Amino acid sequence: MALDLKVTDDYSSTEHEFKVCSPMDQKTCISALANEYRNLRTQSAISTDSVSLEGIGVVDTTRIRSLLTAKTIPLPKGGPFDIVRSDMGETLAYIMLEQNYNTQIGYKSVRDRELIQLPGRGIDIVGIENGDSLTLLLGEAKVSDEGRNPPRVVDYNEDSISNQLIKHIENHEETSKKVWDITRRISDHVVWQLFVSAAIYWDQKMWSNLGVICCGVLLRPLDKYNEQDFGILREKPELVAPAKIRFLIFCFEGDLEKTVSEFYVSAKTGEEEL
Repeated sequence: MALDLKVTDDYSSTEHEFKVCSPMDQKTCISALANEYRNLRTQSAISTDSVSLEGIGVVDTTRIRSLLTAKTIPLPKGGPFDIVRSDMGETLAYIMLEQNYNTQIGYKSVRDRELIQLPGRGIDIVGIENGDSLTLLLGEAKVSDEGRNPPRVVDYNEDSISNQLIKHIENHEETSKKVWDITRRISDHVVWQLFVSAAIYWDQKMWSNLGVICCGVLLRPLDKYNEQDFGILREKPELVAPAKIRFLIFCFEGDLEKTVSEFYVSAKTGEEEL
């Protein structure tokens, strides 16, 4: 699932990346994002091919997918703690990282969390990038239309992007447990081997063999954004050393609640991808 994005501001340095981007076409972007969200929420371990049920008859793939969509996409509640709003931010982060950085994500909490109506626990995004060197990515995604810069989800809140990323580095053993736990859920053997290798290097603090990226993704209305929204990590990247920082701000036009509503309606009613 690809999103057509453009970079509107770039404050990156040699080691750390700070970028602002926006959709080429917002309506198309929301539709693509909603399709990916629906696909994640309706993914099944068993193929959803047609099944025959006694007394009911044959239920085809389209009908099964429609039932899964109705039952597994959470109901929006509105406000800053809305699960659909949170899921929109995390789904956006998955797509941006996969398509622009070839990040392989072992566990997607939007897809795999325990309860439909409650957010997943732990690190929002744990990924592997296997380019010139093996790199472990620890990511946090937030959504905010707060009228302050940076919004509290960036620096101020206990679970803000910066506070969470700093904790992932400082609480070395806790992060190790979370990465190892994710390896249990990976079904692709090649990806599993990369994650296990990264986990072992992390445990031994073998930074010559393993790069680390602390990644923040912030979904923000364009009229609320300014350059200060990157927060303290832009001023003090050493707070997450030895990791490098990748901070991506995605700006859209219009009211946040309206955008989330459009995303939800599209996810519930859009054309199924079979």
